[in-house]
Amino acid sequence: MEGSFDLAGLEIPNGASSAQYQVSVEPLDPVWSQTVGPYGPRQVVPSGAFQPLVVTVSKGGDLEQDIVMESSAIQVRDWFEPTSYTAPATLPVSGDWTATLGSLGNADYFWFNAQTNRTLSVEVTALDDSKAISEVKAQPVIGMWALADPGTFPAPASTRLAFNSSHFGMTRLDGALQASTGFRVGIFDYRGDGRPDYHYHGRVFYADTAVPARARVDGVTAITVQGVGFHSNTTATIAAANAPVLALSANQVIAVAASMPDGVRSITLRDPATGASSAMANVVTYGAGPNDTITLIDGSNPATPVGGQAPRPIRVQVLAPDGTTPVSGASVFFTSTPAVSYSACGGAGSCTLLTDESGQASSRVTVLQAALINISVRWRPRLTKRRNRFRRRCSESRRRWTFHCSRRSPGLLKAQPWTLPLALGSCPTAHQSAETR
Repeated sequence: MEGSFDLAGLEIPNGASSAQYQVSVEPLDPVWSQTVGPYGPRQVVPSGAFQPLVVTVSKGGDLEQDIVMESSAIQVRDWFEPTSYTAPATLPVSGDWTATLGSLGNADYFWFNAQTNRTLSVEVTALDDSKAISEVKAQPVIGMWALADPGTFPAPASTRLAFNSSHFGMTRLDGALQASTGFRVGIFDYRGDGRPDYHYHGRVFYADTAVPARARVDGVTAITVQGVGFHSNTTATIAAANAPVLALSANQVIAVAASMPDGVRSITLRDPATGASSAMANVVTYGAGPNDTITLIDGSNPATPVGGQAPRPIRVQVLAPDGTTPVSGASVFFTSTPAVSYSACGGAGSCTLLTDESGQASSRVTVLQAALINISVRWRPRLTKRRNRFRRRCSESRRRWTFHCSRRSPGLLKAQPWTLPLALGSCPTAHQSAETR
């Protein structure tokens, strides 16, 4: 930087032909600097220190003097440079980096792939020469575009001002992604300025995928979230429930899914220290999903005396939409009309059972009264589609009661609010029927 001072207006005392002046360096006074280019109204603290010096000047003379700022920032090329809008650098693997807006008009561009139905946070924190957080150096602002965008300015997503967050020295852009594609992030100084001491800390906080896509409703499934920008204090929630974090790194968070009813849920990661967050909409299905199916595996029984247990259990299986993959941890509700006693329910007339690793849930049944009994098995949250009935009817022959079974619709059911009457028919014994003749 070069500068000059015209001292012609200063009188040299006592008619002397020369005089001494002390030269020092200090920041511009904001009261007097509103018209000083990009530095009004916010001022920039000088980089380094300068010891005042004394110079001797003569009437009509010119004097050149180098002013050396000790320990000032030295311009160094960032490891990822050069970048431009058309040639952005690849986002660091960790999603976390430090860099410098080192020259006038300098801007840093990065790109990364992301998925639709996600949100993310981009943070940029201004740093001084010692890498401490500062608001008297760079004034970072952020823009974000789809990678295919030819160069829309202002950016479709951007921060209008620097330091827009509630955290000292930090600018944050929160965005919702509406396509699965590549994205470009640009970082600038609000004034269009740049200096070797305009350091910053950048971070992209983004959750991309969750595995497995299924969780048990009883809350014992470990979910692994892949992404970038995670710190040791990152927290996880599924729907509105806290998911305790078991382990994490910059690119991965492993959390335990909290227990909750069947259905599709969203996962959100947060950094409580900075307010950064990233949500993945509808990425994990608890238990049964809206397109799963349930089938009757077993339940055919002969006539059973009142007070007796049916020889074969009532058994159903829940399958994924492909029709072959079993769904474990789904809740199915067993009930009947009139009531029976379910062994898996501790003798109660109804309860919710969870499917095992083979996707099956079953219970033995004890008949409590002589009647045609419809046993109903359905999703615990009523998920609506068609109803399947398996009905047994009691018919009288001359000397005994027998079952004649008629299946009135297919055994495969879509997962939506229906009931599955499996119809364990309970009829009077031969002795009881003789008495009723």
